[in-house]
Amino acid sequence: SAKLHFVQDTDYRNLLLQIIFFFYVRVFSEIYTSRGERWHEISARLCRDAVAGHNACLVSEVDVSELKHTEARANHLAHHDILTGLPNRNFVLYGFQKRLNEIRQQHLSAALIFIDLDRFKHVNDSLGHAAGDLLLVQMADRLRSVIRSPDIVARLGGDEFLVLAAADNIADHVLALSERIQQSIAKPMTISGREVCVTSSIGVSLFPSDADDLGTLMRQADLAIYRSKETGRNRVAFFTPELNTVAQQRITLESELRHALVNEQFIVHYQPRVCAQNNQILGAEALVRWQHPHRGLLAPGNFIELCEETGLIETLGAYVLENAAMQQVAWAQLGFHLRISV
Repeated sequence: SAKLHFVQDTDYRNLLLQIIFFFYVRVFSEIYTSRGERWHEISARLCRDAVAGHNACLVSEVDVSELKHTEARANHLAHHDILTGLPNRNFVLYGFQKRLNEIRQQHLSAALIFIDLDRFKHVNDSLGHAAGDLLLVQMADRLRSVIRSPDIVARLGGDEFLVLAAADNIADHVLALSERIQQSIAKPMTISGREVCVTSSIGVSLFPSDADDLGTLMRQADLAIYRSKETGRNRVAFFTPELNTVAQQRITLESELRHALVNEQFIVHYQPRVCAQNNQILGAEALVRWQHPHRGLLAPGNFIELCEETGLIETLGAYVLENAAMQQVAWAQLGFHLRISV
């Protein structure tokens, strides 16, 4: 009769086997009770009846349902985003890898789709963070509506979302899915009485053709989304080996820029401003150049954008301003009182 009280028959069989082999067992199982299905901690031990002298089994039960529910809630919060309810970065690290293993066993192909909302910061800056949170919640709902099981969508943080999709023909599947995602996200919505419309940039890496592990796929999808934004945003970009090369070059260039600032490899050239009536020089514009030790003299187009992205632009700007001021003073001492633009 005890067997009928267990929700799962396997729990009952497991209890019996452990008692037979180990003479003692302690398990957590779901049990049918007058209050419905409840979680019980069950302890059982083989012994002898002190009165009759027969073999017996001493069983004790404790209702631990509230504890199990609390644990389940804590586990859910640990692996789901509080704002949107989507799986979070913690879930991605094990849940996406588990799904990749299943896809490999099924001999399917897959795609990791990195989604970034374009100019989301503008919404936060203009309407406030509460409005930004509301936008993220609605975007999560839209993604849920277009992502079909067993594909998975998660929020990595901020305005970044990640989708793991599988199919026989993954390229066609990704193109169709990306189009649905972009169309859904781009639909106008009303937030705080204002109509808001955002677009999305998407980066894609493919499994197993690009890589066969989650970490590499995520890095490749991130490189692809950078290319998507670089080419104008609201686009879909697929990872290519060339992006790895570009990324390595950027890392090298950033390191060289930091050394160039320390070693004062930057020089300032001056573009004269001339009066068209009398050919008199009225002033000049200060223009920075990089005297690279191996590549020679580099124009600003080769390094200014990276300086802006890495925050080095402020240091470089101060350097150019100081040099321009010193040059203006030097010319003034020679009798040339010129206005210098920086």
